[in-house]
Amino acid sequence: MSAVVQKFPQQTDDFKIEKNVPFNGRISSRKGTSKYPFQEMEVGDSFSFGADNNDVHKIRMAASRFGLTNGMTFSTSRQKDGTYRCWRTA
Repeated sequence: MSAVVQKFPQQTDDFKIEKNVPFNGRISSRKGTSKYPFQEMEVGDSFSFGADNNDVHKIRMAASRFGLTNGMTFSTSRQKDGTYRCWRTA
């Protein structure tokens, strides 16, 4: 039996930013350029992604670094359907 490997998109065009999706997790802080759409996001915007634990860690670290250098904060939370979502919180 072989494992299914899900690759991440390599460009910000591969993510759809969505507005007004309620945040249902805990708030945590997480700022340059990134392959993720952090720069285009406004407060309250989010994007969803499916990932394993290692990939979730990579996105959280990227959000943290982007936020620190750009004066923004981001938070991620696992959704009921098993995917994850990243919000711009400030």
